[in-house]
Amino acid sequence: MIITIGLFFFLRFLFLNTFSFQYLQIDRLIAAIVFTLVFLYIIFKGFEEYKAVNIYENHLKVKWLFGLISVRFDKSILNQFGQSSVKKSNYIYLKSDKFDLLLNENLTDNSNELIEQLSEWHVKRRDNLPVREISKVEIKIGGIALSIAGVFMFVGIVFASYINPISTTDISSLSSVSGHLSKEPDIKRPSFRSSSKNVTFELQEYPSKYFEVGNPGYEAINLNGLSQYKQGDNITLLVTTNEVSKKLRQTNEPTFSEKHFNWSKVHAYDIEIRNQKVLRLEDHNQESLDLRKSNQQWGVVAIGLAVFVFWGGLKAFR
Repeated sequence: MIITIGLFFFLRFLFLNTFSFQYLQIDRLIAAIVFTLVFLYIIFKGFEEYKAVNIYENHLKVKWLFGLISVRFDKSILNQFGQSSVKKSNYIYLKSDKFDLLLNENLTDNSNELIEQLSEWHVKRRDNLPVREISKVEIKIGGIALSIAGVFMFVGIVFASYINPISTTDISSLSSVSGHLSKEPDIKRPSFRSSSKNVTFELQEYPSKYFEVGNPGYEAINLNGLSQYKQGDNITLLVTTNEVSKKLRQTNEPTFSEKHFNWSKVHAYDIEIRNQKVLRLEDHNQESLDLRKSNQQWGVVAIGLAVFVFWGGLKAFR
């Protein structure tokens, strides 16, 4: 219950942040949707109300997630049913040549009607057989989901590591932005809960934006030295001319992806605070090259994992 309540407030935070900028932030919306699905799964699983059956004259319709997923089973394919127990819960099981299915009697309000209908169809009955809590049908559905996840993993890895890898940045594509720190630099270090790491700089002149150095660039900054910089210190950053014209000065119309993905973030490639270099473009580019090489090396392993996930899902589906 505590986990469910905590997840609910986390979802509320995600959705509020999704709509808190000038443009809808799709990346945050996707994260909110994913965690919402996890939240709903916990609710459905906790109350075990994720499966029900409707009875018709010549077939059954089994529904998962309150009807979001439904499968029809004609009486002609059913060859056996019965009542069995799994982990101290009573179930009605259905069997055919291609699947088995469990229905929790305590949570199925028409279990007696179902048994009577199966008997009228002259389906063979045998009680107290050993059965699995997860049916073959649900394994097949899980296999489909796993295969789809494998495909998305494969496409994402190939695109990020080989088709559109991390590249170096030429100074001709950058413009200088100057201002004053509205607070001291914020360092996010990798932890057990999250591997992400970045340093953000907020400027008094651009209160709705923050300037970030992540991967690449993070390792090139002397993080311990950032504590000396305080609110009001003058700062000069090199950022892309494209982001200056679209996000900061708004003299050019941003694209759909620029509007709806990380609209408040501006990536910095070179930083100077109080006339002291905090990040050099040369170091940023070197880290980009190192990171691209590492990504391509590990990409082979990740692709193998994606193929394994796809094959595992395909095997479960079959």
